[in-house]
Amino acid sequence: MSRPAGVTLLGVLYIIMAIIYIIGGLVGFLLTSPLGGLFGPTPIFSGAMAIVPIVIGIIDLVIGWGLLSLKGWARILAIVFAILGLLGGLASLIAFPIGTIIGIIEIILSIIILWYLFKPEIASVFE
Repeated sequence: MSRPAGVTLLGVLYIIMAIIYIIGGLVGFLLTSPLGGLFGPTPIFSGAMAIVPIVIGIIDLVIGWGLLSLKGWARILAIVFAILGLLGGLASLIAFPIGTIIGIIEIILSIIILWYLFKPEIASVFE
């Protein structure tokens, strides 16, 4: 069965986001220095926090590859991440004013992803 254009778009977007997360995490490691504690969080804390976007990036990369390969588990992971994004968007509505804009965008994108991945004709491609 051929891959729908929306699945291709979603897979590519996951891969692009993965690259951004991984680069962001690597930059976080590079900016961590022994003097970091003088100006903000300790280097150990900063380094540990840099791991988070790298891990998310790796997961996004795997999801993107899985979606492009029409793997059922990738659809499930994308749904889980969209639900987490929806919850994160709702939580960020509290962080006024910039959080409100980002939260609304995240909520809308998460709803679109969930709607798309639950469409019967899309779900059937992954079976």
